[in-house]
Amino acid sequence: MKNGFTVLELIIVVILVGVLSALALPRFFKMIESARNVERDNMIKVIHDAVERCLYFNDDIIHACMFWTNLDIPNPTSSPNSHFIYDLDDLTVGGTPGVWSYRIMTWRNTLDYNGTPSPFYQAYHFSSP
Repeated sequence: MKNGFTVLELIIVVILVGVLSALALPRFFKMIESARNVERDNMIKVIHDAVERCLYFNDDIIHACMFWTNLDIPNPTSSPNSHFIYDLDDLTVGGTPGVWSYRIMTWRNTLDYNGTPSPFYQAYHFSSP
């Protein structure tokens, strides 16, 4: 009697592994995408809080707070593991203290099949009360 597996047994195992992976991989990628969206939402909150602190210390003058160097957090896009590109945009017309509006924009930090940045874009708007 020979020890080992028959070719039929190996083929069945390969087919089973293929079916299981075909069922599991889409769910795995969906979980990864969900985790990245949570990362983005958390970073938006951190950026918003940093801008709010900057506004507090600069007498509600928004123009001083639209540069990463004036915020008390590092630019999150400069992180080598960042999945998103973040940008601040001042929407305020004029320089009236206490009246401001800005948005935090995000793009996916990936390239599409043409090698151009991903068009995924989302903006979060904030304004003075």
